[in-house]
Amino acid sequence: SSNQTGLGNVVQWADVGEAKIQKMKYERGRLIVEQGGYYYLYSKVELNAGKECEVIFHRVMKETNAYGEPIELMKSKSNRCWRNKPHKSDDSEGEDLRNSFLAGIHRLEEEDNIFFVVDKIEKLNLGPYESFMGAFLVSQ
Repeated sequence: SSNQTGLGNVVQWADVGEAKIQKMKYERGRLIVEQGGYYYLYSKVELNAGKECEVIFHRVMKETNAYGEPIELMKSKSNRCWRNKPHKSDDSEGEDLRNSFLAGIHRLEEEDNIFFVVDKIEKLNLGPYESFMGAFLVSQ
């Protein structure tokens, strides 16, 4: 599913593009597990770092009835400047693209919620090939 907008910093997805979900349903930016098992979760985001040097986080989170707070399953963190800024005027922002890809196999239970967080969500590049996520059941 490709990215559409952000609610808070939770990425809201649309069901277009290359990514797929299996044994889950989608509601309000969250994948809801319909059958417990081991799932392969993946998420790719493309961000335009522009003229800023800052830390950017991309996370895969889980909410479960067993815990009172969301659990971080995977995280990507970048804290470097993506463009050499000397000799550039403040008016020439341009593109300075950065990609983050997270993937892993995790045990999920029925009714667990999976969601994806980008802390600089306004920098996300929209599109089915630029930013997407998916999940599928590997084994029960």
